[in-house]
Parts: sequence; C-alpha cells; structure tokens
Amino acid sequence: MKANQQLVFRSSFSVVWRWNVKFWGLIGAVATGLNYITGRPLSAALPALGATLGSGAMLAVTVSLCPVYVLPDAIRSYNFWGIYRTVTWDEIEQIRRVSYSDSGI
Repeated sequence: MKANQQLVFRSSFSVVWRWNVKFWGLIGAVATGLNYITGRPLSAALPALGATLGSGAMLAVTVSLCPVYVLPDAIRSYNFWGIYRTVTWDEIEQIRRVSYSDSGI
C-alpha cells in the first residue's frame, strides 16, 4: 500500500441487523408474554415490531454513512456512540478474531 493510499470498508449490515432483531425480539417476546398473562390483547406488543423496523432503518443509514478507514500508519473507525477514533498500528498490542455473526445474546 502506498503512503497516501487508504482502504475503506463498511460494517456488515446483516450482522448488525441480526443483533438488532435479537434485542428487540427479546423485548417483544417479554411484552407479548406479559400481555398474555395479564389478559391484554397481544397486539399491545406491536411497538416492539415498530422499534425493530425503525431501529433497523437507522442502522442501515449508520452503516452506510460510517465507513472504516485502513491507513498505512493507522486504522480509523467509530465506537458504539458513532464517534470516530484513530489508532496507530504501533498502539495496537494484540489482536484476536471475533465473530458476532455466530454468537447469541
């Protein structure tokens, strides 16, 4: 890689979407169970479905607008809050492989 060249890639939307669905699906399942136990209509759990779809749309925008940059001397990426940070390769002490696509909540 040349000194002024950079690689740009985006997070995997499918992985982020699966975590989103698991989180809101769990909330929806709890809400549905509570509604069933208390005798309320099960449609009262529909806000969890709306939250899943709404947050999924926001995640799609976030993934498309927040690329990760691999530079010759550093890597630049965003944290959980969407704030970009740059870390030089010398600052990285160790790396490990992590796969969020196969793990559960």
